[in-house]
Amino acid sequence: MIENIIEHIKESEEKSREIILQAKKEHTAIIEKGYAEAQQMISNAQIDAVKIMQEAEAKALLDSQSEISRMQAEHEDMLRNIKAVAASKEKEAVDKIIRRIFD
Repeated sequence: MIENIIEHIKESEEKSREIILQAKKEHTAIIEKGYAEAQQMISNAQIDAVKIMQEAEAKALLDSQSEISRMQAEHEDMLRNIKAVAASKEKEAVDKIIRRIFD
């Protein structure tokens, strides 16, 4: 009977070891899975960040091209106005010189 109890205790100890070993394996698998998922999240975040930066860069380029076009149009308008004023002033100067000559 004592032998039976001792044998039963040994079997229980062996089952305990197996349960502990299985728990350690599951623990390791859970940690590895979590690590892999975290790495995938980091990778996805980096990909998303690159996409966002590329989109922002493209938008900035379009905005700057639009601004350049607008500024060129303004510059051309200002240049036309300056040329018109210069032509008017030149005509006035010529008229003044002609009046002085004939007066």
